[in-house]
Amino acid sequence: MKIGVDIVKVSRMEDILKRKKLDSVFSKAEQERIFRNKNTLESASSYFASKEALSKAMGIGIWKMGLDSVEVLHDDMGKPYFNILNKEKIPFTNEEVDLSIAHDGEYCIAAAVLKEQLQADRKILGLLKKRKKNSNKGDYGRAALIGGSAGMSGSCFLSSTAALRSGAGLSYTIVPDSISQILQIKSLENIVIPIHTEGGDFNAASSSEVLEKIENMDAVGIGPGLGSGEEIAEFVKKILIHSDKPFVIDADALNALSKDLSYVSDLSKDIILTPHPLEMARLLGTTVDEVEKDRISAAKNFAKEYSCTLLLKGSKTVVTNGKEVYVNTTGNPGMATAGSGDVLTGIILALLGQGYGTMEAGKMGAYIHGFAGDLAKEELGEMGMVASDIIRYLPKTLKGMEEL
Repeated sequence: MKIGVDIVKVSRMEDILKRKKLDSVFSKAEQERIFRNKNTLESASSYFASKEALSKAMGIGIWKMGLDSVEVLHDDMGKPYFNILNKEKIPFTNEEVDLSIAHDGEYCIAAAVLKEQLQADRKILGLLKKRKKNSNKGDYGRAALIGGSAGMSGSCFLSSTAALRSGAGLSYTIVPDSISQILQIKSLENIVIPIHTEGGDFNAASSSEVLEKIENMDAVGIGPGLGSGEEIAEFVKKILIHSDKPFVIDADALNALSKDLSYVSDLSKDIILTPHPLEMARLLGTTVDEVEKDRISAAKNFAKEYSCTLLLKGSKTVVTNGKEVYVNTTGNPGMATAGSGDVLTGIILALLGQGYGTMEAGKMGAYIHGFAGDLAKEELGEMGMVASDIIRYLPKTLKGMEEL
């Protein structure tokens, strides 16, 4: 593990500071700074979270590393850094680890990055655009999600909500009219656009109305909960061929593509496909084992052949446009849960709508998705995490990225 992220509730420090032997937790320099600072609990939480984050970056537990093996100091500019006190337990120099700390009300977030990964992560953080003071919702993109079918309203709801939580100015959910009322009840901020369909699901005949609805959108996502079959495959084909919008293509839309890839290379290059290993195997006409044998080559060769950007999900998500390759470092096994991929689709959709290119949106989307999952893990653990927990931590993730 190259990056460690920790989130600590500030109020938790009250009990820790009541201990008689603080030397096992904080160094003398840290204690002096804590009790000199008017925000005592915030100061203590920043040191504690930093040490937890370092232990995670090293891939060991905090008690194995030892809280007294390292201290957090500040340079002349006020920037925090680690001062390694026990070289046997922490075999790095002070310069080989980077530390960032952010406070968000009742929580403190710390990130420790081992230097070999630091350059890649800084490039991702550097891509994030700051909002202008004089702006409105239209400046941050109209993002439309096409999806849903009878019994499958949750996936497109997750995607559309994630888009809003990732900065989309306006989020539209385009669904068959058979499930539109469900989404209108669930959605407060999302705009639901019902499409009349025969039989309750999208079909080839639905494409003309959908194309009309997305004409004024800045970016479009297609796939979550869409369903399967020949009609869906034809519907997806018509939408992709006749629209020039940036697209993120996921889930059932990927399965539709796997039936006919002949037209993909002729589409606009502003498309990103986001398969998991099984969907990737279907696209390539091979097995999951073959895909997993060399994930980077599988993704890179496909992206190059079909002139697109491809994000291959997994514990080390790969993003490539056939030339550049990015391997993501954030995320954890708790994110292997129903709807997690739909959340990623919504994040990427929001980024496309804000004007990021497909490669940028893919890299940032994977990083943000995993970072939010890591924050959720710290609060909730891995076993019980659900997709909506990831969405809940998207604002904290983006705030943290702005401050790191």
